[in-house]
Amino acid sequence: YLLIEWNVEQLTWTDISTHIIGDSDPQRAAPSSIRGIFMAEWEALGLTAQPSREQNCVHFSSSAFEAMTERLVLCKGAILFTDSLGAKLLSNNIPAMAIQNWLSNPIVDGRPLLEHMRGKDSDQCVEAAAPLISFSGAKRVQLQTMLKNKTNLTSNAQKRDSSIENCLVYMKPHLASSARVVEHIITTLAAHNVKVVAHTKVSGGELRSRKVIETQYAATMTLASVTDPHDMVLSLAEEKAFRAAFETQPWEAALHSGRTFNEAQACAHLGTTPAVLYEMWEQATAKVRLRKGFYVAKLDRNCTADAFMKKRLLNPIFVVNGFYRALESHYTDTANTTDCFICEWNEAELSWHSFLHDVIGEADPALAAPNSVRGSIYAQWEALGLPGPPTVTHNCVHTSSSAFEGLVERLRWKKGSMLFTDLFGSRLLSVRLKSAEINDWAKNPVIDGKPLFEHL
Repeated sequence: YLLIEWNVEQLTWTDISTHIIGDSDPQRAAPSSIRGIFMAEWEALGLTAQPSREQNCVHFSSSAFEAMTERLVLCKGAILFTDSLGAKLLSNNIPAMAIQNWLSNPIVDGRPLLEHMRGKDSDQCVEAAAPLISFSGAKRVQLQTMLKNKTNLTSNAQKRDSSIENCLVYMKPHLASSARVVEHIITTLAAHNVKVVAHTKVSGGELRSRKVIETQYAATMTLASVTDPHDMVLSLAEEKAFRAAFETQPWEAALHSGRTFNEAQACAHLGTTPAVLYEMWEQATAKVRLRKGFYVAKLDRNCTADAFMKKRLLNPIFVVNGFYRALESHYTDTANTTDCFICEWNEAELSWHSFLHDVIGEADPALAAPNSVRGSIYAQWEALGLPGPPTVTHNCVHTSSSAFEGLVERLRWKKGSMLFTDLFGSRLLSVRLKSAEINDWAKNPVIDGKPLFEHL
């Protein structure tokens, strides 16, 4: 599909529909319109049959309102609050619940809602929307009741909700969705007064179709396949960690040696696939996590039994995020599912810092507190039926690192989640933060030299 824009002062919606898209019957369409051109040149364009009213080449939204409904359905990440028309309707006091009801094209004042909007641009749709609410009858009363009840619930729950924290925790692929491990995680969380309020399984097919993993691991993917290592800048702490892990020269010297690659470059250099590279990555004994989404491993001849690859690794190489493609493939394999938990706790009893370090545990399971999720799985991996001990790469679970990242990940992973119905999302909106700003922050932009999530 194509998303198109134009200046309404130069072209009306009817102009676009009639003169550029063309009549719904291609035989009657203007010769220079899209449908008219297809009608005249269908054989030259390689079509198997002449266009007809039923098969008329393209669909075009009949109004700005229908365009909005179609964006919300088709466009990844589109939500009412950040859509151009959606935001305009809301800013003109059209209730969100009314708009949501209209998305299904109900009968209003004797005809379908979209017929009221036909041919109208954004401003005209806003103008037409207000009087249509009054024709909703019982639905309007129901809407007012719902909004009133929601207000009462919010005010009554404000004291409770302001101290409640929640986040997303999901199992990483190496745990293989084991029922025994699931029970262990829930029990361990409960021992720290962290309640699992929802437990769902997300299929690999859904993760692929919604591009959840690409978005979740955007920083990891970028370093693995887009950013050249020469453009990767290390902080003083990261430089120190790099030297300690590899007992070698500084990062800059490693770059100038010509032996430092991201995942994609390493595959090309070695003449191999991401799957084979991942096997070598797993065998590497020298690895380091420099920061979230930034891992480096040293690959040498001991990482492979393949004679050709041993020859290629006569001189060891450093590889950044050499596991990403294999990780993505495991998550999105249609045969696999990922267990997700929505967790809640009382902030007065448990801070975010304590939740991350004492309940979930350090990123390296070997260093995690024994009674934390990662630490306990590390200590009991054989009894839990795992094929090997957890590592810094395969560290059992992912969890949100802050309340804001928790919001972003719930919206990303939990199908049907919306900003204004989320506990923390509604709190942000209540202090007059704009949904467009929140949506921009969800992309984790670099601010003052580091990603937003790192500030939080």
